[in-house]
Amino acid sequence: MRHYFVRHAQTQWNAEGRAQGHSDTPLSDLGSRQARLLCERISSWQPVSILSSDLARARETVAGLVSAGWNIETDPRLRERNLGEWEGRSFDWIQEETATRAAEWGTSFETVRPEGGESLADFADRAAGVAQWIASLPSPTLIVSHRLLMSQVMGALLGGGAPRSFHFENTGVTELALHDEGFWQVLHHNDTTHLGFTVGSVAPR
Repeated sequence: MRHYFVRHAQTQWNAEGRAQGHSDTPLSDLGSRQARLLCERISSWQPVSILSSDLARARETVAGLVSAGWNIETDPRLRERNLGEWEGRSFDWIQEETATRAAEWGTSFETVRPEGGESLADFADRAAGVAQWIASLPSPTLIVSHRLLMSQVMGALLGGGAPRSFHFENTGVTELALHDEGFWQVLHHNDTTHLGFTVGSVAPR
């Protein structure tokens, strides 16, 4: 059994370093080119089922494959962390605001919840459920999602006791396979050869 994970193509908020969460931002011009190159590469594969976040930036990333007749199913469980009123802010601002509120409230960093959003603890619980669901999917499935969600899901599948962090470029392709002995392993991580360069490595946090 194996699954392929793809991070959505670039949006303008990506380029500006702004957290998107559940905000439904479209692809930038560069993102549209990245999506086209990704679909040109994947179109040479035997068609597989696509499971995508229902947000536009994920759906638009594989629109070329859908137009070619590949089957797609969307699901809101594959969305990025919901940051509520903090969406549109920089990641540095969110880190600082979370730390400030944790100190003021006398609680842990992971349990601070923005208005209308998810705490890191909420998000980790959702990702753990998504990992169990993905492990039960027919093989192979192409999963199109978001950086933080994929990082948490992969950490859960790989069985790390502590949170793990994986870097994903926009449209980077990661391949996971279930070993005969029952554990998941990374065969390829953050493959961006369709963009003309290759970067990335597994990086435990």
